[in-house]
Amino acid sequence: PNIKLDVQNHSSSSAHDLLKNKEIDVAFVNTESPFAGVQNEEVFREDFVVLRYTDHPEARAVAPSELDVAHEIFEDFSSVYYQWHCKYFDLRKCKVRVNTPLLIPALMKSEGDWCILPLSTARHIKLSNDGFQIHPLIDPPPARICYVEYLNSGFESSKDINQLLIELREFIKQHVGPA
Repeated sequence: PNIKLDVQNHSSSSAHDLLKNKEIDVAFVNTESPFAGVQNEEVFREDFVVLRYTDHPEARAVAPSELDVAHEIFEDFSSVYYQWHCKYFDLRKCKVRVNTPLLIPALMKSEGDWCILPLSTARHIKLSNDGFQIHPLIDPPPARICYVEYLNSGFESSKDINQLLIELREFIKQHVGPA
């Protein structure tokens, strides 16, 4: 197809605004758009897990009460995640806050350091770095949901968006796993 592709990285709220203002045609976001005329479709969902820096190979489930907030590398994923997080942890006491998972491996260098991440992100970090262990969470936050959103009239035809969604879902099946 004759499509110009320009990939950008924005927060969900910024992407909602860009789409509303017709500065972009499609957005992948973690929250549904609050604006009328925007179509949201779930692309995939995934659980959150604990990524720990440790020499211990045991990957048992971990309760939030077992995690020392002084060793936390905190990243905020959504308002729902933030509310869940505040039930268990005082952010004023965390080791450091980040706004991108790219920084996490460089900051998690002490035994006991940990971070709560979407499973796919934790797997990527573990595969690319030594010393990390993934643990399921007992009483985890709600699953992370990725949505594709677009204006109801943003594409030349609904055929374009349908083709994009078909190819996207196939890519996710092959590279991420079943939804």
